[in-house]
Amino acid sequence: MKKIVSLILIVICIVGLTACSKNKTITDIASFDSPDGQYILVFQQVGEPFSFGPADVRLTLKEKSGAVVDSIDEKVFNDGANAFKENIKDVDWTYDSVIVTLYSTESPDKTVVLRYNID
Repeated sequence: MKKIVSLILIVICIVGLTACSKNKTITDIASFDSPDGQYILVFQQVGEPFSFGPADVRLTLKEKSGAVVDSIDEKVFNDGANAFKENIKDVDWTYDSVIVTLYSTESPDKTVVLRYNID
């Protein structure tokens, strides 16, 4: 009996370590240009969702030159599915920031703000 319990624990540990060490490949999902053409908001998925868990996503605000101005990591809850362009419900460019509304199929919308005109 102890051998069976030990074997089960070893299998659980191996599965857990495999899940934690998953490849964190960054995949571009969508990009949005500011109305003045000076900035780009890039929506990316980081790694792959595990089982029925959320997808890790990153919003990165860049200047047209490619310099990163601001970045934030979030999660979208799509019942284990990958992130998709429709997870960005709204992008609102203001004079000093971009306001992004993230949509998930399993959780309320979430608003995040990335600033680009910090005085």
